[in-house]
Amino acid sequence: MATVSSLTTDVIEYLTAKISGSTATSQDIVLQTKALEQLGNAQNLLNAVSFEIPQNDLDWTQGQVFTKALAEDTTLTFSNFSIGQTIDLVVTGNSFDLTLPATLSITYGSYLPSQTNLIQILCTSSSPAKFWASIAQ
Repeated sequence: MATVSSLTTDVIEYLTAKISGSTATSQDIVLQTKALEQLGNAQNLLNAVSFEIPQNDLDWTQGQVFTKALAEDTTLTFSNFSIGQTIDLVVTGNSFDLTLPATLSITYGSYLPSQTNLIQILCTSSSPAKFWASIAQ
């Protein structure tokens, strides 16, 4: 089964060879540009796949949707975030408490340790860090 990475490489090589040839047309160049854009969009969708947070640092570059099943009271830290970025965090509390960074303000809802919580977080400043979140069960 082909992966997006292998397809990306194949398409880029084909279109680059086509454009490098003496018979390349403006339509070939437009097709290459569109193909590269669509492949980039496909890669972005793959990056949006759910990612289980292995430790207690949520690295925002790892995906779009993050999951964490708590096995003890947990304090999360954030890294590699950027202004305007939004992530979804699904936390299964298992009756344990979750502490989020102090620079995060909750605009709606509250964390319930006995529930599965969806926390949507928006980064509005990177230096100093500032986040806004809403929580639903």
